[in-house]
Amino acid sequence: EGLQFEKWSDCVLHKLEEAIEGVQASGLFEEQVYQQVRQIFENHIEVLDTVQQAVLVHNDYHLGNMIVHQGHIAGILDFEWCFAGDGEFDFRDSLTFEGVSEDMLQYYQQKRPLSAEFEVKNYLYRLLLYLQLCDLSNQHDWAEESKKSYKEQFLGLLEQSFGVL
Repeated sequence: EGLQFEKWSDCVLHKLEEAIEGVQASGLFEEQVYQQVRQIFENHIEVLDTVQQAVLVHNDYHLGNMIVHQGHIAGILDFEWCFAGDGEFDFRDSLTFEGVSEDMLQYYQQKRPLSAEFEVKNYLYRLLLYLQLCDLSNQHDWAEESKKSYKEQFLGLLEQSFGVL
């Protein structure tokens, strides 16, 4: 998009507002849901602002965009949505198969340790992801099953906020 932000939290809040605006237009949730999500993010600005150095974020990191050879990642494809930000942003969703996420995180940590704030940031990033997917599924008229699944994932995460945060 060519946008630049002073702080990582500004970028995340921008992405959040874009997703909220898109979903509001579809009338998917009541206004109190958007206010609750905004409040969760506002309450954790300091966690987002622990990110001091931007790195390349793929932003569509999943097994479908990887070339695997003999059990090792040989290549990563599809960088059209990449941007500079928190490298941990790419771990906001599971990588499709049971156990793969844990393996990927362990390998990643051999190269670069996860931050002390990873659990909270990961929750925020996942909440944002499923809100974005709710928006995208409505914009592009994806299958009703997908729309329902993303909505359930988002609402389930929102319910979990009290246990995670």
